[in-house]
Amino acid sequence: MRAESGAAQSLPDEPESFVLLRPEVVPVSVCLLGIGAKPEAAAAAAERLLALAPGALHDPAVSVFWLECPALLAQLPPPALPAHWQRTETPPEGAACVLFQPGPRLFPSFWGPILGALRAASLHSTKKVNQSEKSVILPGGEQFLLTAELAAAFARHGLTPLIVDPERLGMELPVLAERSPALLFSVNGRGLDSQGELFHTLRALGIPTHIWFVDNPWHTLSAFRAPWWKTAHLWVTDHSFLEPLHAAGAGCAAHLPLGAWPERFADPAPYRPERPLAPIVFVGRSAFPDKAAFFGGQTIPVPLLEQASRTLADQDAYQQPDFAWWAEALGIREFWPSRAARRAGLGAEECSRHWRAACLRACLADPGITIFGDTGWRDLLPDSADIRPPVDYYTALPGLYAAARYSLNVTSLLLPAGLTQRHFDVWMAGGFCLTSANPGLSVFPDELTRPIAFTRPEELPKLTQRFENDPGQRAKLIRDWQNEITAKHTYAHRIALVLETCLA
Repeated sequence: MRAESGAAQSLPDEPESFVLLRPEVVPVSVCLLGIGAKPEAAAAAAERLLALAPGALHDPAVSVFWLECPALLAQLPPPALPAHWQRTETPPEGAACVLFQPGPRLFPSFWGPILGALRAASLHSTKKVNQSEKSVILPGGEQFLLTAELAAAFARHGLTPLIVDPERLGMELPVLAERSPALLFSVNGRGLDSQGELFHTLRALGIPTHIWFVDNPWHTLSAFRAPWWKTAHLWVTDHSFLEPLHAAGAGCAAHLPLGAWPERFADPAPYRPERPLAPIVFVGRSAFPDKAAFFGGQTIPVPLLEQASRTLADQDAYQQPDFAWWAEALGIREFWPSRAARRAGLGAEECSRHWRAACLRACLADPGITIFGDTGWRDLLPDSADIRPPVDYYTALPGLYAAARYSLNVTSLLLPAGLTQRHFDVWMAGGFCLTSANPGLSVFPDELTRPIAFTRPEELPKLTQRFENDPGQRAKLIRDWQNEITAKHTYAHRIALVLETCLA
C-alpha cells in the first residue's frame, strides 16, 4: 500500500499494533481507531486490551464504532464487518478507544486532528486559573537564547509568559491548558514533536501554534515527519524562504526579523579586557553547532565545493555560494519531506566557514582584529591571530560591543537574506557594526546600511579608515542606528506583529 507520503509501506496486523487510548473500566461502547487490513485482528486486539471475552465485539449487544482513513480503505478490499458495527467520523463520548498504531504514522493528516481532539478532551477541566489573565506558552529556559527577550516582549503587551522546558511540554500541557493561553510561540520548533501530536492537541484546545525560524527553516523542518507544520503559523527571519515555503504548502508564513532588547543592551556595564582590544572585534563560532551530528550522512561533491570556492573568490563575477546557490547546484527541487535540504546546508556551511575566515584574515594586519570564539578558529587562521575564549551573551557581550571600536558581522550563507543579532545588539550597546552585505539589510534605510556594508574582505581596511578619517560620521551613524532600532526594531515591535496576526 501507499502511505500519505507516497512511500510504499507494509500494513502490520499483529496484536502489538493496537493500543488502548481510553481505558474506561466499564466502557459504554468500543471505538476502533483504524481497522487495518484485517478487522478481525482489530476486534481480537480490542477484546484483549479491554479484558472482554473472545468474540464479544461480534455480539450485537455490544456497541462497536470504527474509523478508518479513506485513503487506506481505497487501497484495500471492502472490509467484511459485523452488521452492527457502525462507522463514525468522531469517537463517541465515553467509548473505549483502541488505536491501530501504524495509522497516524502512515496517514498523519487524517489521524492527527482526530487524536488531537481526543487528547484535548481528556485535558478539559472545570478548574480555571485566573480567566482575566492572558498568557502565552514559551518553550525555552535560561539555557536557550531568545527566551528572556520574548518573555519580556510578550509581557510588555500584557501576556504572561508561561516558560516551559521543551522536553516537558507534553507533560506540562494539562496544567498549561488550564490557563487558557492565547498561543504557543516556539523558536525553531522547540518543544514540538515530529508527528505533530502536540500541535493537534493545542489546535483542538483552541491554542494556535506559532513557529519562528530564526535559523534556516528547512533544517528545522527536516526533522518533522508529518505535514502538520503546513497549517501552523510560520515566521522566518530570512524572507527569501517565504516563496519556497508557500510552494511546499505552508498556508501561513510571514517575515519576522530578529530584533533588539534595549533593556539588556542599552547602557551596558563596562567591559574591561585583560589585554587591549584590536580596533575590530569579532564574536562568533567557527562552525555550525553540532555540525557533525546534524549533517551526518550528508556529502557534497568535491568538484562542486571547488566551484563554490572559485565563485566566492572571483573578483570579476562575485556571487555568494549561499543555501539557494547550493540547492540549485545540487538540483534540489523539493525541500520536504526528504532531508535533501541538509545537503545544501552542508555546502553553504562549508563556504560560510571559509568566507568568515577570509574576512578575519583581511583584518589581521590592518587594522587588526580580536576574535572571541571557539578553538576551531585555530585551524582556519594563522598562529598569530588573537583568539580569545567566548564571552557570555547576556552579561559580558553588551559591554564588549560598547568597548570595541568596530564589531564585525559576517552573515552565514545558510541565510541568503538573513540578519543576525549583531545587526541590532551592537548598535543598541553604543558600538559600531561593520557587516557583510545581503538582501536582509533592506529592512533598514539605505542611508544607514550603505556606509557600513562590504561585499569583499579586502574592503574592510579601507572601510574602517574612512570612518577614522571622519569621526563625525561615525558618531552620527551610531546615533541614527540607535534611533532607528529603538523606534522600529525591538522585540516588542516584533511581538506586536505576531499578536496582530492572532487577532486578525
